[in-house]
Amino acid sequence: MSGTVTTYKSPINLGGMEAPRTPGLGKSASMPELVRDGAVPGAAGVLLSDDASTPATLYGAMFKLTQRNRIEYALTCEGGALVLRSGAFNKVAVPRDADLIAHTHPFDPEAALPQPMPSRADVNALNRRWSRNPGGPRPVSDIVWGLGPDDVTTYGATGLDEIPDPTKGGLKPRRTW
Repeated sequence: MSGTVTTYKSPINLGGMEAPRTPGLGKSASMPELVRDGAVPGAAGVLLSDDASTPATLYGAMFKLTQRNRIEYALTCEGGALVLRSGAFNKVAVPRDADLIAHTHPFDPEAALPQPMPSRADVNALNRRWSRNPGGPRPVSDIVWGLGPDDVTTYGATGLDEIPDPTKGGLKPRRTW
């Protein structure tokens, strides 16, 4: 990152709209720089230029960014490198071939409560990954929902079929005669 960086602070209730990438953010940056500047790497992501000492340190930094910008962040491994991406309040896109290590869940803005459980979309993403390599190990990932080292939920793929979304016609009501 070079020069002055403008920090974008997203409003509460951003919904599905993604926050714009921080102007001037380069292709790589250290996690301390990203946290200091409140960076929003967007869907393009940013290659982490430093090695985190522990997952707890890295996850804590991710959550600081989430709380500052009120959006989800995802940490992926791509070609042996760590990449940090950001999305919207309730989602973050991850490339199909990336290994999802962890993603953050912001506090619910109305209740100010942590969201430790995976969403249907979270589980479906791992199920899709497993369906592309059914002979491989069951994919697992972490949800970071707080600053502490124990504020992490590990979850895994549930099977090869996606969980349907009842709000999108995924579950049909049973007809009774």
